[in-house]
Amino acid sequence: MNWKDIGEKIVGMGLPLLGEVVAGPVGASLGGSLAHALGIGDATPDALGMALGNPEAAVKLKQLETEQRVDLARIAAQQAQAQLVAQTEQLRSVNSTMQAEAQSKHWPQWLWRPFNGLLFAPTILAVYFVLPMMHVQGPPVPEMAWVMWGSLLGITSWHRGMVQRRAMGDTTDALGRAK
Repeated sequence: MNWKDIGEKIVGMGLPLLGEVVAGPVGASLGGSLAHALGIGDATPDALGMALGNPEAAVKLKQLETEQRVDLARIAAQQAQAQLVAQTEQLRSVNSTMQAEAQSKHWPQWLWRPFNGLLFAPTILAVYFVLPMMHVQGPPVPEMAWVMWGSLLGITSWHRGMVQRRAMGDTTDALGRAK
């Protein structure tokens, strides 16, 4: 059992704020407080998981959440902010890589994404339709190869679409909500 599992159990007990914080990166630092509130000496996820099976655990944790509500809300907000910063940085990195590739003077670097996009559909047609119709045994393609190739194309297309929408002055986010 890990801290995320403990957090999910706590959320299932009707304590979403406490569960969200425990499931996050600071879950281990709250282990001592949880163990103290539950009256157990061991602050490990396994020991806490067993203690959560006690019907009185929900009452004790509700009391802890009530007493620490402001601190838990602050921690949850910090976790959410850190996650947003990490996601934003990752998107910036991907975007700058794609822009650098698109502006490259070397054709293999800027052509690999469009080339993959152009080959995907004909490859599927050949492997699953044309070759079987010709009674030719197609190559064994692992399912994960299709998943990875399709994921690459989907993500690339989505990012390209977002860039084009922004260039056209669209001010909505990916879900169509106004920014």
